[in-house]
Amino acid sequence: MFDIVTHNVSNQTIICHCEELTVNDLQEVFAFGARSFDDLKRMSRCGMGHCQAKYCYHHANELLATWMGVAESELSGTNHRIPIRPLPLKMLIGSDL
Repeated sequence: MFDIVTHNVSNQTIICHCEELTVNDLQEVFAFGARSFDDLKRMSRCGMGHCQAKYCYHHANELLATWMGVAESELSGTNHRIPIRPLPLKMLIGSDL
């Protein structure tokens, strides 16, 4: 896997393509107190796009670990949830409308 930290990516490198978040965007969220991927998700929408963090999770965690000065394995995991779809009201009330 591509190691973004050792390749000295610029602050304008996009980490989350779905939400168009750059390294600089995530640095700002880190400065406001984000210390886990779930914090990044809540504070910036990183990982909340179409891919549901399949592409940005590793890179965002790699940046967090570097900024915190810890190994990536020391960071807490994320809570992946199954996407929820709306239900038609007739399914809830059990009658034909």
